[in-house]
Amino acid sequence: MIKATGGRTYFRIADGHSDYVGETVSLSDDNVDSCLSKQPPNTLAETLKVRYGKRSVALSEPRNNQALDQQWGTLAIPGVSNAITVTLNSVWNGSFTPIPVGTHRIMAPDAPHDASYTNFYVDYAKTKGLGDIVADQVWFPLELAGSRGNSSRYIHIGNLSEGCVTAYALDRWNDVYSFLISHRLPNEQGKYVALIEVAK
Repeated sequence: MIKATGGRTYFRIADGHSDYVGETVSLSDDNVDSCLSKQPPNTLAETLKVRYGKRSVALSEPRNNQALDQQWGTLAIPGVSNAITVTLNSVWNGSFTPIPVGTHRIMAPDAPHDASYTNFYVDYAKTKGLGDIVADQVWFPLELAGSRGNSSRYIHIGNLSEGCVTAYALDRWNDVYSFLISHRLPNEQGKYVALIEVAK
């Protein structure tokens, strides 16, 4: 945090993958409470755990009852009660596969993803009384074991997965986001937030 003046709060981007790291930027004071925290990230090395479940076809109500062939899984987050239902793949055309077994690194978010991919989940959650979904455009890239950098796999909200860890339980996305955004792996200059262990 640098200063608050003229209805705007100025701060320096300290970590992550953006070209703006080190730059000073600002937000309207009206957006500060929902976008910024004065609490520094937790730098304990935390591990989320994904366990494969069954594979079955399910109708996605938010996607106009589209039938999707889901590879189900559960996501356990340290300190968060009850595992979260995720889908690990929904598209089986040979281009996408579920996330492989192993321990992978979760990267800091890259850039906001297209709102058209997720804003209808936000609207659906409101109409169904599931609460307000935060940061639906924030996706966390995965660096798969044995690779370097973004493996084009993400942790994000939704019912459609292209080999990502996709929070199918829309009302639990806030738990996922809040945990990941508030953590960083130690000694990684803020480029990684946690580990994810995947098992069948």
